[in-house]
Amino acid sequence: MNNDKSLIDTNINIQDEVDSKISLAHKIKIVILSVLLGILFRYFYSWDSIGISEMIFASLFTLACVYSAKDKINLKNKFSNLILFFIFIMCLNFCIYNNRLIRFFNFFLVPIAISDYVITIRYQNIDCMRLRVIRDIRKRLLNFPFNNMKKIFSFSKQAVNIDKVKTKNDNIKNILVGVAVSVPLLIIIISLLASADMMFDYYIRNIKDLYEFIYEKINLVDIVWDIIMIIFFSMYCFGYIWSLKYEYKEDEIKEDYKWINPITILTILFLLCFIYLLFSIIQSSYLYGGNKHVLPSGFSYSKYARKGFFELLTVALINFSILTLSIKNVKVTSDKINKILNIFYTILLVFTGNMLFSSNYKLRIYEHALGFTRLRIYVHIFLFTLSIILVFGLIKIWNKNFNVFKFSLISIMVIYMAVNCVNIDKMIVNKNIQRYTETGKLDKEYIQSLSYDSIDAIEKNKDKLGQEIVKDYMERKKEYLKESYDHWYEYNYYKSKFLNTNI
Repeated sequence: MNNDKSLIDTNINIQDEVDSKISLAHKIKIVILSVLLGILFRYFYSWDSIGISEMIFASLFTLACVYSAKDKINLKNKFSNLILFFIFIMCLNFCIYNNRLIRFFNFFLVPIAISDYVITIRYQNIDCMRLRVIRDIRKRLLNFPFNNMKKIFSFSKQAVNIDKVKTKNDNIKNILVGVAVSVPLLIIIISLLASADMMFDYYIRNIKDLYEFIYEKINLVDIVWDIIMIIFFSMYCFGYIWSLKYEYKEDEIKEDYKWINPITILTILFLLCFIYLLFSIIQSSYLYGGNKHVLPSGFSYSKYARKGFFELLTVALINFSILTLSIKNVKVTSDKINKILNIFYTILLVFTGNMLFSSNYKLRIYEHALGFTRLRIYVHIFLFTLSIILVFGLIKIWNKNFNVFKFSLISIMVIYMAVNCVNIDKMIVNKNIQRYTETGKLDKEYIQSLSYDSIDAIEKNKDKLGQEIVKDYMERKKEYLKESYDHWYEYNYYKSKFLNTNI
């Protein structure tokens, strides 16, 4: 406990030493930048919609961070350029599309990605290709800003001439006393004068009406709340930006303790692989064989094929967890045991790959029967991502030096950027219309629940969807959009296109 306290005191002393070497002019610049960012954040994010404002704020905040630590920035890191492009794509999505789930994830991923970018270009001693970087990002977002945010006040005070303030204190006190005495006196005198002169009374009443008008039109509670939020966001931005002035060292890596007996894990793997082998044989004969095999009583092929893809996905995730836990914590006693373990790991991954494939296969049949939705599209993407990670896992089993986290992270970023660039709602409408031409089935209510991004596909297929239904849908959506979409910083391509489309 005493060691922790001494470490905190040492860090504080080091930070105070760094602060003392920085000029007052530079401190005030960072304070002003932070206040501007606080105002912009409250201004941009206080309404229902986020559009081009996300791009503007993310760019300005990132530039402020780079400016704060400009002497210690390294912009030549290739991975940092990928992160910057990743941020740009997510911000661009706010300007173009309106997919709520993607926007929700992007809202939280943008600050996480900015923190990762800042760490990458500022701290060359931190390896951003390890899982532990998540902890560094968490500290950058939650710990450091709150530890440094109060300095905005101490630096602001340094800019004020303290002596002049002291000399004016007595005069200010005397003025306040005079005002306090005058208020009740003025109320009495004004009342008497209003009674004595009708014209004076008329103008006084007009002033009262003006006060009531201002009180009704201006919500003082909202104003006070806005001021509080601006102060808080300004303090947070300052704490975040100023923390980049200080060096940061990772905690020493503790040697991993191997606690799982290899015989135990081999037994588990053997039993799992045996069950998965039986499952695969039975599944292959019925699922991939189609109607060639007779199903038990009470089962139909379509029902059998449509059911269970989420369960298979869950089992696949369990297998991934078992492999990760085993590879990291099993005590390998000999090369022979290591090879046997690797063989069983590989077999388990092969069965896991079969489960991912069959999950995708069942999902496609399910879509053919019930149509395409966002969730089903996302599951396809998730299965594809897991398949790539599975391949990296196979490489890791036979090459212990392979960095699974690095290649998995880059792959996930690339896939997620691709998802941000695709108009998923438009694709859903087109695929459901294609299914409609084949089966005659169409869920029109679900199509109407999609975002403004689907306008192109709806306009193209208005005859199949029904002219009256589309017209009513357009009128309702436009009415709502006109009420909520009324600020320049909310600009969104498909919202603007929806408003300008006449069907």
